[in-house]
Amino acid sequence: MAERADALPPFLERSDTDFMGLSDSIERVIRRLETRRALSEEDRNAIRALPFTYRTLEASTYMVREGEPPQICTILLSGFAYRHKITEKGARQILSLHLPGEFLDLQNSMLEVADHNVQTLTRAEIAAVPVTALHRLVTEHPAVARAMWIDTLVDAAIFREWLVNVGRRDSHSRIAHLLCEFALRLEMAGLASHYRYELPTAARASSPASAAPSPSPIGRASATPATSTAATSIMRKAGPARPLSPAKPAAHRPTQILRRKYLGKRAA
Repeated sequence: MAERADALPPFLERSDTDFMGLSDSIERVIRRLETRRALSEEDRNAIRALPFTYRTLEASTYMVREGEPPQICTILLSGFAYRHKITEKGARQILSLHLPGEFLDLQNSMLEVADHNVQTLTRAEIAAVPVTALHRLVTEHPAVARAMWIDTLVDAAIFREWLVNVGRRDSHSRIAHLLCEFALRLEMAGLASHYRYELPTAARASSPASAAPSPSPIGRASATPATSTAATSIMRKAGPARPLSPAKPAAHRPTQILRRKYLGKRAA
């Protein structure tokens, strides 16, 4: 199987219905960016006009390899993907999971060499755009540049939350936090409703993400009463999204922080 980003499988022939679906996926990406910064119709048309190459990738395909110069920036249209690093001894640490509508490597596209790996977790459809075209887009459209910048800052905020999750929360709290995070992010992507969603990532990736020894801790722990109750309790306590109150300590308002972090202006 081809794994390098510049040797991904070629674009396959599709029907008109398939093309309509791909177009809808790009519109989802635009809507996501508009939660970060208001875009004009000219900005939106510039994004639509990018020279996308659409591909279908099997699970475990590498899109970015650590140490290689990035040549394309990838948008996930369907399926799941994840970032990870591998230690000298071969141990893998997952850094983040990615959902449809998200840019997978905006950070790497601004660097000369990728500092981590990006790999598909499930079968996925992607839209790849040359890094040079992306650079031209952000130079000519400052609002798009700001939206993408804010998007990377939100990613960084999620990374920080994962550090706390792995380092300081107990196992039930870690799993509950992940389930709440995915509920909010999938809601933003239009793929979840009332905290109900499908998450086909448990068996492959949840162990490094939650720092649990089991090969599929989400698959097991999400079914336990303690974890299910913890996740449900956090979401119910949050209620409708509302502004943060500086008078309350962070420990008493976890999901208000999550909503602001993952839903952007929609939670303001």
